[in-house]
Amino acid sequence: MATHWPLIGSLFFSLCVFVHSSALFYPKSAIDAKPGRCPKHLYGFPSRFHCNCDDDCVDDHKCCEYSCGMVCVPPAIVRLECPNTHGSVGACVEECSCDNDCGSGKKCCSNGCGHVCTTPITVKPGFCMPSINCLGAPSCVEDGNCEGDKKCCHSLGCGMVCKEPY
Repeated sequence: MATHWPLIGSLFFSLCVFVHSSALFYPKSAIDAKPGRCPKHLYGFPSRFHCNCDDDCVDDHKCCEYSCGMVCVPPAIVRLECPNTHGSVGACVEECSCDNDCGSGKKCCSNGCGHVCTTPITVKPGFCMPSINCLGAPSCVEDGNCEGDKKCCHSLGCGMVCKEPY
């Protein structure tokens, strides 16, 4: 057993060097990144200026780079919401009282009279800018119909089209 100590010592030393070098090549922000991604544009006021990584930020905020430097902001998150039912009335039944009452991928939503399990719509971050230019823009019903970060926006004279958000 005594002849194995030099081998064990060199293996332990190699492990320490590997762990130390891994920390150099994989910065903390890449290892401990919070979910979500940085918004394309800075909306509102950052929760903190001069951050280095997501751990420097409160709650779910992320450390993101903008023209003003590295700042903490809420992440860009795609939300699943109930469809708009304003002006419509569905069956007056109470099929559910919360999302857990519904199957996978469904939400408990108002139908104008009762609550039913409904396929949610996708809401991407950002805002639609007023637009009259819609040449070549694909038509859509909701954000989930648009590629990448594009949102489904009202366009005068063209209905709903996919546009880059602001």
